Amino acid sequence: MPPTDSAIELGDALRRAVRGEVRFDRLTRQIYSTDASSYRIVPAGVVTPRDVDDVAAVMEVINRYSASTVPRGGGSSLSGQTVGPGVVVDFSRHLNRVLEINPEAGWARVEAGLVLDQLNAAAAAHGLMVGPDPASSRVATLGGMSANNSTGVHSIRYGLMIDHIQAVDAVLSDGSVVHFGPKTPAEVEALARQDTLEGRLYREIPRLLAEYRDDIHQRYPRTWRNVAGYNLNRLLAAQEAGQPFNLAPLIVGSEGTLAHIVRLQVGLVPKPAHVRLVVLHFDDLRAALERVPFLLEHNPSAVELLSGHMIRLARGHAGYRQRVNRFVEGDPHSLLIVEFSGGQPAALAAARDKLVDALGRDGYRHPIIDCATPEAVSNLWSVRKDTLGLIMSMPGDAKPLSFVDDAAVPIEELAGYALEVDQVCREAGLEVAFDAHASAGCLHITPIISLKTEQGLRQMKTISQAVMKIAIAHHGTTTGEHGEGLARSYYNEQLYGPRLHRAFRQVKSLFDPHNRMNPGKIIDAPEPWDPAVLRFYPGYQTPLQPETTWFDYSPHRDMAGLVEMCNGQGLCRNLGPGVMCPSYRATRDERHATRGRANALRAALTGDLGPDGLGSHSLYEVLDLCLECKACKRECSTGVDMAKLKYEFLAQ
Repeated sequence: MPPTDSAIELGDALRRAVRGEVRFDRLTRQIYSTDASSYRIVPAGVVTPRDVDDVAAVMEVINRYSASTVPRGGGSSLSGQTVGPGVVVDFSRHLNRVLEINPEAGWARVEAGLVLDQLNAAAAAHGLMVGPDPASSRVATLGGMSANNSTGVHSIRYGLMIDHIQAVDAVLSDGSVVHFGPKTPAEVEALARQDTLEGRLYREIPRLLAEYRDDIHQRYPRTWRNVAGYNLNRLLAAQEAGQPFNLAPLIVGSEGTLAHIVRLQVGLVPKPAHVRLVVLHFDDLRAALERVPFLLEHNPSAVELLSGHMIRLARGHAGYRQRVNRFVEGDPHSLLIVEFSGGQPAALAAARDKLVDALGRDGYRHPIIDCATPEAVSNLWSVRKDTLGLIMSMPGDAKPLSFVDDAAVPIEELAGYALEVDQVCREAGLEVAFDAHASAGCLHITPIISLKTEQGLRQMKTISQAVMKIAIAHHGTTTGEHGEGLARSYYNEQLYGPRLHRAFRQVKSLFDPHNRMNPGKIIDAPEPWDPAVLRFYPGYQTPLQPETTWFDYSPHRDMAGLVEMCNGQGLCRNLGPGVMCPSYRATRDERHATRGRANALRAALTGDLGPDGLGSHSLYEVLDLCLECKACKRECSTGVDMAKLKYEFLAQ
């Protein structure tokens, strides 16, 4: 749909107010309507601010027009946090600098749109790195990671982003710019006397902590790997420990619902000098997961589960087959990858030998593969990082979906939880792929469903409700990594109970009384299976797909099937080693990344760009800078072949 008159007025007002780009055209809105999740909502428009003043100006205009905003970094969210009906504020194009690295104190000050791998590259010169390491590190921005409270493979050693964020500069819902960091009692008292939105926070948040103290102690999940809700528990724990009052932990994990993060100070950790991996093979899931507590007794830096399903997919991909065979023997049901890291190779070798000896005494009789060189370690972890793309590389309408993908439970309950989830999925007639941050009790579940059918939608609802119920029954959380977003915010009250959910609602109201900040996340969320917010849904059609094509698309059903191979993970926005995508590297413009082009093509085929379909001139402009280098086909784990699609477009 074209912009309404009110949206046109809003766009004009934003253009007058900010120095960055403001786009309210149909094509840009379609390109930003999805992220890496199963969800899709067309935004009102997109702003790419050039500086903090631009962000403040955006909020002034948003308030004047009673609109809302959706903050966005790399758009790698698996839960739909970065899609919504408001104005998308894309921090990644301009607000992406390293401002300062203090190696002696062990911290960095950065802008919100900086990509994690870029900060790690700069910190590596000092022997430092960011602790949390999500698989999306090539795409994920520090602002997005903080808003999501991200973590990764090494969470048992480095925890979550909240354990490393020391201070945050933010723009509040009224457009005021604030600094949230440690405050002395005198500073808190002075701020609380101010008749401002910031002053209101320093008056009311301490009262909220006192009112809900018992609920906070009793109702948070019994797993530390929890990123659901607002972090009132962290504020209360700091208060009870006598630490300075700091509101930054409340912003971390708030998914853009409380404030726009514009700058942040993040703690850095020493980069391990040496890493060694031990790969264990198992015949069934229970045996693998029940072995995890035993492995944790040996003080590893990570324990990861890889499923046989993923291994088979990787072996079917030309770019991964040989790489996988270097650390997999035979056809196991599951692998456990055990990592040891530290400063001395001899100590790691001794830790490995001690583990292998203990396994032998405990009856383990399956293959053990060692990855002892930097090249072998890098090969395995890079394959592990590409797991999502490999799982999503299945052609056809049925796809592994991320909507119950990261519930976490106490480690001693992981095996029972996983088996119950597997049973529920099988009873629903679904194949399910399992992978896990096993050392943290966080299981990645991706049921294979076609949302283009009524049956698929019913399956999504059934699995969503059942898995959340099972996770809570096992004293776990609905999300231990990827956040609530559109996938799990619906269950916030079920997880925390009515009183803490009411406390979260009060937090939201204190920060954002007029609901300008990413509405529909954490509080007042839609049902996760609502067709109105899904990318694919029953009745989804591509009426403007050409009846005849120049190329053969039978492996993907048709041309639309190849377009739909793009799952939005955004690896085409990678700025590090590799080629994909050269036009994005040159422009830093989402329209000129493979993901942006795939979204544009999908919109053309569905008619969302208008009746011209592939004849749309705006589509021509998006495809024009594609060099047809085929880097996307080679480097994207889902094998999106944008060059072939451009050939077809030009021929048509």
